[in-house]
Amino acid sequence: MLSSDCQNRNTTLSWVTGESNNASILYFLIERKSQYADDFWQVIANVTNPNATSHPLVKLAGNASLAFRIRAVNRIGPSRPSEPTGSFCRTIQAGS
Repeated sequence: MLSSDCQNRNTTLSWVTGESNNASILYFLIERKSQYADDFWQVIANVTNPNATSHPLVKLAGNASLAFRIRAVNRIGPSRPSEPTGSFCRTIQAGS
């Protein structure tokens, strides 16, 4: 879930952690994609607190429509990605 509409190029991504499946979560990976890159997800943050439930996203690309998803990582590897944010985060043009 996003805490704002991203127009100021900042927002906070929040999530609910699922089951750890008998392997403690070590960290989270936050990924983003643009509406222009259909299947290309890029890791933009590594949240090292395994108990985190949110993370600020700052200095997002300007003049963009972005979606975000998260993966939990344990000793076995990364989880399947979460469902992407329900709507695209629309930022204003850089420098505006």
